[in-house]
Formats: sequence, structure tokens, C-alpha cells
Amino acid sequence: MTTPPNEPAMPPSVALVQMLSGKWISQAISTAAKLDIADHLSDGPKSLSELAENTSTHPRALMGLMRALSSIGMFTETPDSLFANTPLSSALCAEAAGSVRSLALFIGDRPSWDAWGELVHAVRTGTSAFKHVHGELPYEYFGKRAKECAYYDEAFTNFSNQEMDAVLRVTPFSNVARLIDIGGGLGTMLCASLRANPKQYGVLFDQPHIVRGAGPIIESFGVGDRCEVVGGDFFESVPQGGDGYLIKHVLFNWDDERALQILTNIRRVMSKEARLFVVDPVIRPGMGQTFAKFLDLEMMVLHDGGCQRTEHEFRELLSRAGFEILKLVDTDAPSSVIEAVPR
Repeated sequence: MTTPPNEPAMPPSVALVQMLSGKWISQAISTAAKLDIADHLSDGPKSLSELAENTSTHPRALMGLMRALSSIGMFTETPDSLFANTPLSSALCAEAAGSVRSLALFIGDRPSWDAWGELVHAVRTGTSAFKHVHGELPYEYFGKRAKECAYYDEAFTNFSNQEMDAVLRVTPFSNVARLIDIGGGLGTMLCASLRANPKQYGVLFDQPHIVRGAGPIIESFGVGDRCEVVGGDFFESVPQGGDGYLIKHVLFNWDDERALQILTNIRRVMSKEARLFVVDPVIRPGMGQTFAKFLDLEMMVLHDGGCQRTEHEFRELLSRAGFEILKLVDTDAPSSVIEAVPR
């Protein structure tokens, strides 16, 4: 934390209290998402009483929430005491381009929130705090509660959407005729590449219960005639015949041995001319890059052995799987793109 010019330095204890209050902000934003406040304001400013009626909330309590969030730019209060959206709160609207509503719900809802309360368990044992609290890993837990936790898959689509354009700017996949997306979720990244490359054919590969929900996204991108959907388990095998294999935000869910198993299965079906594209945050040396380092904690909380990796760790892991890194390119989003070839 830095102090603005010409202002006295903040005492360490005060600075630390401000850092500790970060949980207040996360939960307040998540609560606004649960109440659909941004959507209620999408057609224009509203008075507190009208907003309270629309959201079935206590007016005084809602005032406290809106006042706190307005102080950080999430909403704004007009001179005539009406509340309105800002660019930040507009990103909580369900249908907004680049919406992060589902991600806000995931971060603030009880399953994730309670697991973070046991971060100390993950640090002490190297195993999932989520499993320690709920008895199951996230994939198992949310898979059994699809209706109750409908935000789960969409949350990671929200996260993917933030990086989609950034990845394509540095790696457009224009020379890849057949791109296979391993663990591609609902297909947002693959569909973006197909839309940008009209002659490209794509294969979306993930667990059957996940890819069953990919239809609306594929349809929204208008690439259904060039996108094949395949269900399976990447720990067992992956589709053959790709000129390029994309694996985005998958390896950070797993420890090295499980990640190696996935990469080895990909390497087994690749031709010597094919390319592997790994999209993940890469932790850089030094004191900066806060997001990637805290995302590392998120992976520790959620998964057994989940972690962010340094460039050296990626090079070792890919080498063990039979790959050689050609280049590593940073994007203007939190992730980097690693391009590798079979050795």
C-alpha cells in the first residue's frame, strides 16, 4: 500500500486494519449480486425506498450497504438522493458484457466463504480446506448441488471472459486448423477463437455433465457448425487429431503428479507438428503481481495440491511430460500463454 504524495504516512496498524477489512468489501459486493441490485438499477436511478421494495430488503440496512459500496465506486448517490449504477456495478448485471455476477456469488456464498475460514488447514497440511469443511472437493460438491449452486460453472465462465480477448491478442491461434480445448468448460475461449478464425474447427472436451451445458454459448457465438463437443476424463485420455491443444485454467487445479498425468495424455496423442498452449497465471519473481499470488491461495483452499506455478516450475513440469517451451507471453490479463511443442 502506498501513500499519496503530500499526505502523511499511514501508521502500520491503520494500514493493516484497512487490509483486514477486505473481507467486508468482498461480502458486500457478493450481497449486492445476490440481491440483483445492479439489474434493478439498469433502467435508471431509483430511490432507496423503491430499491428496498424491489429487492425485498430492510430500508435502513439497504442504506448501509449502498452507502458502503458507493464509497468504493460500486454505486453512486445522486444529489436528489437516488442511487444509480456505475461502470463497476454494471459488471454485476446478469446480462452485461463481461459480467462477473456469478463469480461474485461464488466468492461470497457459504461453500467458498466457509472454506476460506479454514485457510490455515490448507497451509498446515497442503490439502484442500474446501474438502476439510464440506467433505468433498468442489467438483463433487457442486456437481451434486447443481440447482442450489447454479452459479458455479458460470463463475468460471465469468473469469474466463475477463481473459478471452487478452489471450487472443497475444496468441490468435490463426495457424491452428483444428483446436482442441482440454477441460474447456462451457467453451467460451474455444468459441472466441473459432469466431476470430472462420476456417478453424474446434473440439470442446470436458466432463460430460459440464459440456452438456455448452450449447447456448456455442450457439451465441454462431460457431455450432465448426464446434464438436466431446465428454470424457482427461486423466484417462483426450481426443486425437488436433493441430493445437489448448489447456486453460486446468493445471492450477492439480498437484504436479496429476498435472503431469493430464499433460502426458495430451502428449501421447499429439503429432510432432502440433502445438500445446497452456493458459495460466505464471508467478514472477519479486514482490509484485499480487493477484496471481493470492489466486495461488484460492487454489490451495479449493483443491488438493492446487497451485499457481513459477516459470521454472512450468518448464520442469512440461519437460517431464515430453514438451519443450517455445515461448511464454504475458497478456494484459492475469494469465500468460505458454506455447510448447513435443520433444
